[in-house]
Order: sequence, then C-alpha cells, then structure tokens
Amino acid sequence: MVSIPSFSGVVIDYFAVKDNFVAWLRGRELNWEHSVESMLRYLEKYAKPIREPMDLVNLFKDLTNSQKRHLKNGLRNIFNFYEVQGLADKEWLDLLRKNLPRTSVGVDLKVPNDEEIAGSITKLKSTKYFALYNLILDSISDF
Repeated sequence: MVSIPSFSGVVIDYFAVKDNFVAWLRGRELNWEHSVESMLRYLEKYAKPIREPMDLVNLFKDLTNSQKRHLKNGLRNIFNFYEVQGLADKEWLDLLRKNLPRTSVGVDLKVPNDEEIAGSITKLKSTKYFALYNLILDSISDF
C-alpha cells in the first residue's frame, strides 16, 4: 500500500485568491496585454483546486502543448504568489513545481536536407517573393 504524504491541508485554489493574485500581478510590472491576460484566461478556463501532486498531472493530461505552456506559466505564478504571501510552505510548492509538465517553446526540430532546400528555392524562383528573398539574403550577408 502506498502512503500518501499529508501537506497540512493546504489547497492551491486560483479562484479563492483571484482578486489578491491579480492585484499582486499588477504590482509586478509585467507585460499585461501580452502575457498576463493570456495567463489569466487559461487559469480561468482550466484551473481547479490542487490538493495533491496527482491533481496537477490530471489537470494537464488532455491539453495541447500550447495549452500546457500557458497554464503552466499561470500555475507557476500562483505558486509564487502562495509562497511570497505565506499561504503555503515552500516544500509543498516545490513538490508541485516538480510535477508541472515539461513544455517546449519555438523549437524547430526539422532540419531540411540539401534536396529540400534546393526544391524550396526552385519553387520560390517562380513566385513574386523571389526578389524579397534575395534582398533578405543580401542584407544578412552584410553582417
């Protein structure tokens, strides 16, 4: 039988601290329009009370990579808020942080081979964008 540790009954609940959390975010000089509004949208849509690490695992299991990334960012901020406000022990929050999924951002793993590059350039030559392509290449070579 597996023993589940007790975490002193602390529940991480976005909706319970929402007003104070938003006020705390406003005081942090973050890019409100770009990142904070998006983060809050994802918290509104997906956040649920977290009583144990498996709640996090289950929260993320059916989300896309993009959804996971935005929600993970929001939850990290919630965890930071709980920590600096003294609402939960750092040990408990660190355990939850370790259970957040890994996400990747903007990494293109596809490296085209020489034939694919040559084919793309051949296709590009027959379009109206070929002059722009040459201009960009010429501009880069000046560096």
